[in-house]
Amino acid sequence: FGYPDSTFNCGNVVAVKPGSLYPEHQIVIGAHFDAVFDCPGADDNGSGTVGVLEIARVLKNVDTKLTMVFIPFDSEEWGLWGAWNYATGAARRGDSIVLMLNMDMIGNYENTNEAYCWGDVSYAQLWEALADSLTAIGIITHLSSGNGWDDLPFYESGYRAIAASEYVFSA
Repeated sequence: FGYPDSTFNCGNVVAVKPGSLYPEHQIVIGAHFDAVFDCPGADDNGSGTVGVLEIARVLKNVDTKLTMVFIPFDSEEWGLWGAWNYATGAARRGDSIVLMLNMDMIGNYENTNEAYCWGDVSYAQLWEALADSLTAIGIITHLSSGNGWDDLPFYESGYRAIAASEYVFSA
């Protein structure tokens, strides 16, 4: 981990689904797609990236009142560069981001029905309630305040942000 010794290019992948009623307000759903050599990249964080793609697929034909922005970020493992770039750019533009949901390591095969969720506690509690109502699994969520992964740049840029991850870490 750490910063590379030289400058390099990185790039986020951004897809936008305009909202039907409040298109100027956004919900950002993100995860990082880079990995490091000593970590299972399929989980950290191929699983989060697939989560972003699956949410986009499910919402494709659903009327969303707010604009949905789906972002697999680059260079999380090297300092959250992709998320910092997007979040600070959004703040400079004055983007109205209502919430940023970050998913990081959500697919370890050893997990049960437990998950971590942290960040803005009111949104984390809503996430927990929705997860329980939409699945037959009965999720046990460990809620915590604070931000730390690709959600951190959004929080530091003045946006509400939460992160979800597996309870049993594979890394």
